[in-house]
This record gives sequence, C-alpha cells and structure tokens, in this order.
Amino acid sequence: MSQIKYPAPGAPDLAMRVKELLIVSCFKRVNVEKGRRLDHGAWVPTMLMYPNADIPVCQLSIQTNKEGTYHHNMGEALAPLREEGVFIFGSRSATHNLREM
Repeated sequence: MSQIKYPAPGAPDLAMRVKELLIVSCFKRVNVEKGRRLDHGAWVPTMLMYPNADIPVCQLSIQTNKEGTYHHNMGEALAPLREEGVFIFGSRSATHNLREM
C-alpha cells in the first residue's frame, strides 16, 4: 500500500474551520497536523470516488478510546460544514476491519 500514491491536495483552510467548530463545541484538544500524509482509511475510499485526486481532502482521526456519543457529538459539531459545501464521510471500519467482514 505504501507504493500507491494518491496526491489529493490538502485543505488547510478547512482544517482550521474544523478546529474552530470543534473548539466552539467544547472539544478540549484539537490539533492540526500540517504535512501529514493521508491515512489509507481516507485515501482508499476517496481514490475510488475521485480517482483523479482532484478534490481537496482534510482527514480527521477518530478517538478509539472514546464512546459513540463522543463521535456523535463531533458529527453534530461539524454539521454546519454540509451547508458550506463540504462532503463528509466516515470510512474507518471499511478499510481497517476487513477480516471481520
């Protein structure tokens, strides 16, 4: 997998908007990591939908030590992005738990 390249552009402005929405919604620790490569949990499904890598991508990591309510609240906090034209999708289980399928 490390040999496959998916050169989608990053979305630094969107990353800052995500951070802003999460902080306003009382999420205490929000880090933006510049220059981090996309995880295969993000680029595999994105590559299938957008093979030309012609859309900016901002990946957000989930917190595996948190319960579902935490992630539901995260989704609620990020809901305004839909009205701003941002396509939001989750993919972790689809690419990380193939042996369980």
